[in-house]
Amino acid sequence: MEKKNDFFVVVPARSGSKSVKNKNIKKILNHPLIGYAIGIGKKIKYVEKVIFSSDSRKYLSIAKKYGADILHLRSKKNSSDTATDYDFIKEIIFFLKNKKITIPQFFILIRPNTPTRHIKEINKAVLKFKKNYKKVVEALSKIIDQKRMESKEPTDLLDMLIAAQDEETGLGMTKQQLIDEVITMFLAGHETTAHSIIWCYYLLNKHNDAQDSFQVHLSKINNADNLSMVEIMQFCYTDRLIKETMRFFPVVWGIGREAIVDDEIDGYKIPRGKAVLIPI
Repeated sequence: MEKKNDFFVVVPARSGSKSVKNKNIKKILNHPLIGYAIGIGKKIKYVEKVIFSSDSRKYLSIAKKYGADILHLRSKKNSSDTATDYDFIKEIIFFLKNKKITIPQFFILIRPNTPTRHIKEINKAVLKFKKNYKKVVEALSKIIDQKRMESKEPTDLLDMLIAAQDEETGLGMTKQQLIDEVITMFLAGHETTAHSIIWCYYLLNKHNDAQDSFQVHLSKINNADNLSMVEIMQFCYTDRLIKETMRFFPVVWGIGREAIVDDEIDGYKIPRGKAVLIPI
């Protein structure tokens, strides 16, 4: 049986619109835009809660009248023109944890600026997503079970994840953790990998000597369809090519972290909850 709290709807509506002042509470047929967004969110199947997030107490008051289940007063930092969806969703998750509210598996973002959405089409999309997600999870679950029964050296990323152990507890990942990691790789990993390969071939095309050396290196590989991890790790020239490519054209040049306690780095005080960007 499907859990209803798989999905929470999030309706974001900051008050700082510069083009049209207070656009999110402009009325169409006697109802504000945020009212339509909350209303459609409450009609979506499999949704347990509708979260309304805003930096305006006035907006929160209006949202409450239209039935929003959870009211989130957003920080000024995550209500600016430069704040990203990732930033305020992360803030909402932190807010839910503090309120001891179970975090849903998925968030559905419903912006107020499209009041003419059709609930039938949204429900079809949600149902299609659920079915496809279920197929992916079932397929990955079978692969993980099969690999766990095999006793051989790691030959791919999933093998390495299965073999990984926590340094302190010695425990490996649960099946759900493994599934989450692989899905993350599918969603985020394929694009960064593809971009790095494209830039690598771009650079090879500009440096014939490196391209010739790479071709010589590839010509020495036998049985390319069945390489072991040990053999792959011996591709020193390929490794140098990829690292040099990422030095010139880094797909991800920095990572973000949030301080969970007050901290200090090289004399700089970092308050709890603040974001830190780490160049890599």
